Amino acid sequence: MAVLWQRARPLEVVPTIAGVVGGRGRPSVGEYLLLAALNRAVGDPCSKPACADWSERTRRTRLLPVPAGQLSSQRVWDARDQVDGTAVQTLFHQVAQRARTHVGVQDQVVAVNTTNYVTSIASDNGRPTLPQRGHSQAKRHDLRQVGRALAVTQRDQRPLFHEVDAGNRTDAATVDALVPQLLRELSDVGQGR
Repeated sequence: MAVLWQRARPLEVVPTIAGVVGGRGRPSVGEYLLLAALNRAVGDPCSKPACADWSERTRRTRLLPVPAGQLSSQRVWDARDQVDGTAVQTLFHQVAQRARTHVGVQDQVVAVNTTNYVTSIASDNGRPTLPQRGHSQAKRHDLRQVGRALAVTQRDQRPLFHEVDAGNRTDAATVDALVPQLLRELSDVGQGR
C-alpha cells in the first residue's frame, strides 16, 4: 500500500480531489477516497466497515497519521457522497492527463470492454436510477445491475476511459452510444489519433 500511496503523490490525486470537490479537514475527502481505492488495489479488499481495521495492518499510520476511529465506514461514505458523476469525470481527466505526462503513456488503445455488475439494491428502492434489470451475465435476473465500459492501453493496460450506465442496455447499444464520447475523451488525454 505504501508504494501505491507514494505513486499517487506525483499524480496529485488528493490535491486534485480537493480542487474539484473541496475537502478541508483531516482526513480530507481525497485522503478518504485514496485510502478506499488503495484498499481495492492491494489484493485484499474489504468492506467499508472493515477498512479502518485493514488500514491498521498497513503503513497507513505513517502515511496518514489519524486515529482509526476517523476512518469509520460512515465517514468514507460521507466523503464518497461529495463526489458526483460530473466530478468523477473531471477528476479522471485531470489525473489521467497528469499520469500521461508523468508516467509517459504513449500507447494505443487496444480494447473497449463492456460488462455488467449485479447489485443488492432492493427493488423498492427508487433512489438509484442506474441499476436496472437486464440480461445478467451472472444469470441473476432477479437483481438490478449496472453496466460499465472501459478502454485501456495495449502495453500497460492503463485505463483511459470509463463509463457507467444503466444495466438494461445491451453491450452493442452501449458501445454505439459511447463512440463519440469515447473519441472525444481519448483526445482529451492525448490519445485521439
